[in-house]
Amino acid sequence: MNLLNSFFEILIMSTPLLLIATGTLFSELCGILAVFCDGIVNLGAFLFFLFTYLTQNIFLGILLSLFFCCFFIYVISLLTEKTKANPFLIGLAINLFTTGLIQILSDNIFNTQGVLVFPEILTPTSQIKTRIFGTIFAYISATLIFFILKFTRVGICFRITGTSKKLLIEQGKNPTTYKFLSWQIATFFSAIAGIILVLRISSFVPNISSGRGWLALAAVLAGQKKILGIVISILVFSTFEFLATIFQGSVGIIPPSIMITLPYLIAIIAFILLPSNLSAHEQNNL
Repeated sequence: MNLLNSFFEILIMSTPLLLIATGTLFSELCGILAVFCDGIVNLGAFLFFLFTYLTQNIFLGILLSLFFCCFFIYVISLLTEKTKANPFLIGLAINLFTTGLIQILSDNIFNTQGVLVFPEILTPTSQIKTRIFGTIFAYISATLIFFILKFTRVGICFRITGTSKKLLIEQGKNPTTYKFLSWQIATFFSAIAGIILVLRISSFVPNISSGRGWLALAAVLAGQKKILGIVISILVFSTFEFLATIFQGSVGIIPPSIMITLPYLIAIIAFILLPSNLSAHEQNNL
């Protein structure tokens, strides 16, 4: 495999992670640690498979999956705001709830909690299209969000919600509105990432996120909550994931299990070395 092909493979592998990180960036700026995104990736993926199976239409599957994921998180965000609950604990609860919900639905509808395959709709052609258009969509979205956050009033409001709520109130803006929107944006992009993962392998696999929600959070922190930094961080993670895939089983000195964990090891290092990025959450809870 030549260098150019390797680069494109890394871009393709980075797509779901970039989408999740793009969404979680908004919640991070609003002072909310969006740990729920990992569960939403799994839920969005499963609901997409389920609705595509029921309707025999990929586009309806996408729309219905996005609608139910966003509606679910909208209700949760309302309850969280009204009860002043801890978003971190709520996020963990969402992850646990979605895992159980997927298992129950899968068992009752498909009579299995294992891998779900739907070859009539999810074909090799859909895999190829997803690799191309999914990657284009992810990087165009990241570019647009860069300009929105950098040069628009809405973007500025998002950027100061987590750290300067008083300033936002003085300007006649309601910080709660931007918090609600950040939950929805994080959910939307995470669900899209889950859908892409299903289309990429033409099947649904339990825990299809494989911890990508946590990797996305690490990328946001490592990238100092800036799009360019996030993209660079994600490309680093994806490069290690690519190398782990390439060298798995071919490097005799290093066990395959260690090679697979390389991206997660980098994420752990990022969390350890960048504690100052948690200040926004601390200020938000004061």
